[in-house]
Amino acid sequence: MAIDVSRNTTGVTLTQNGVNDGDDGADGVADTDTDGDGVDDADEPAIIGAIRFGSGADTFNVLNGTVVSDISFGDGADVFRIDGGAAVIGSISDSDGRLDVTIGKGSLGLTKAETINITSLTLGAESKLVFTADPATSTNTRLVVSGAANVASGAQLGLRLTSLLSAPTTYTVITAGSLTSGALGQSLLDDAPYMYVASSRADANNVYIDVRRRTAAEIGMARSGASAYDAIFNALSGDSDVASAFLGISDRGSFLNRYNQLLPDQGEGMFATLQTVTQQISQATSIRPDPGDRYGPDSIWVQEINALVRREDGPTLGTDTQAFGFVAGYEAMGDAGGALGVTLAYTALEEHDTVAQVGEQTTSSLVQTGVYWRRSVGPWRFNVGGGVGYGWFDSDRVFLIDANGDGVYEEKRKASSDWGALTANAFAGTAYEVKFGRFFSRPEARVDYTYLNESSHDETGGGKVMDNEIGRRKWSNLSGDVGVVLGAEFGRDVWVRPEVRVGYRKTLAGKLADTVATLNGQTYVLEPFDDKDGALTLGFALRAGTAMSYVALEGTAESTKRQKRYNVKLTGRTMF
Repeated sequence: MAIDVSRNTTGVTLTQNGVNDGDDGADGVADTDTDGDGVDDADEPAIIGAIRFGSGADTFNVLNGTVVSDISFGDGADVFRIDGGAAVIGSISDSDGRLDVTIGKGSLGLTKAETINITSLTLGAESKLVFTADPATSTNTRLVVSGAANVASGAQLGLRLTSLLSAPTTYTVITAGSLTSGALGQSLLDDAPYMYVASSRADANNVYIDVRRRTAAEIGMARSGASAYDAIFNALSGDSDVASAFLGISDRGSFLNRYNQLLPDQGEGMFATLQTVTQQISQATSIRPDPGDRYGPDSIWVQEINALVRREDGPTLGTDTQAFGFVAGYEAMGDAGGALGVTLAYTALEEHDTVAQVGEQTTSSLVQTGVYWRRSVGPWRFNVGGGVGYGWFDSDRVFLIDANGDGVYEEKRKASSDWGALTANAFAGTAYEVKFGRFFSRPEARVDYTYLNESSHDETGGGKVMDNEIGRRKWSNLSGDVGVVLGAEFGRDVWVRPEVRVGYRKTLAGKLADTVATLNGQTYVLEPFDDKDGALTLGFALRAGTAMSYVALEGTAESTKRQKRYNVKLTGRTMF
């Protein structure tokens, strides 16, 4: 309670105004005056708390500053006036309906979805009047004017929703005995909840606000977001807490940020990174244990696996996926230049999409085993192989919001799931190395096949708006890679071999998986961005060793439309 004069019977006049107290700019620097009303911000007045008038003829003039209050005018011929750039937020009531309301240069935000009886209404060209609607109860703020309502051209009407609106609705916000209205300004309705389109209009005696859901095309959603729009919107009706978070958004950027948090992971980054991992294994099996032509004992080798695959936003959400692990091999070499080997690899992967919140990620642990054959015939090099594996996947999706705009985010929902997957890969490559003294050139070509079969899984813990049932996903990709390696070799007993590679990789066949999700019984499909454009690849390697072992630093980079891949790794081999 701020002011209570409800026992007064003779009438009270209350005026709130700003005063230039003489210190504005006294130090030679103009003080901040955000609204340009001549009163610096530090001197702007404010009333916070309920105001109650009595049975007399009361007048409330709000000519500067702010009032945050539920205002009860009681009985009597009362007057409520807002001008001078002042702003009032709250509810108003008048027990006998005898209230004249005038808004000049100022704003009134009515916070209750109820009918208010008044005598007259005047809205100036610079006025703003915001109404509240509660679709859950089919109620809205409605000014019923027994006398005349005069609305000047340019007057702005606004709308605030307290619950989710499912169907297009027309709200009657002003009904008058006689109505004179100019062209209503529409810009304030842009501040209505962003997922709705609102407009105002008037006829002979009424003023209306029409509201409908904004379409995915009007929002400019990406393809995957658009396909899930109906299902997610319908799910919001079952989660008032999350729905309220969306009703408080009035701009596209904030809306898409929160909306995209509700989309399930599509796994594109994970599969692209798995491709990179299997390609690194394929490349490792093609390398001889020493740079010479000698073939002899068996050997074991170990190579680090790492990769960063960065996908940009587009038809689907972008992701950053990292991988780290090791692949080890054992091979037996024959006198004729061939080698037969086995591999065992372990890789940990972690994916974050571009709207991932704190604590949100998809992780996987993959174990793969394989066999390979390599053969050298003069300058020719051949290798083929393949393998199978199993992966354990875990996903945590989090919905966070900064409810107060103070940078402090609150976790609203968290959906978790885990599932398994089978993997398989196959590869074949050939190369031809030509030497020019200590220098060499090696044209090479390779095909790689990667397969991933993920089991179906259900999300839990996120409630009706986040817990999806995700169907089985099957991924496959056959890619071809051609390139040329240029390098040099220094030393014999202890040698150093630097090289660079320029290549081109292109998808030849295969298909990325659709994500088929069911949310509250409604199924939708997220289609992947299946880019088959070619990619330029660049690589380097610096190997050094002896006749029985070597170590190397290697790296590659690849760039294609919306996707880049990187890796830098250490490798080593020893013979026995």
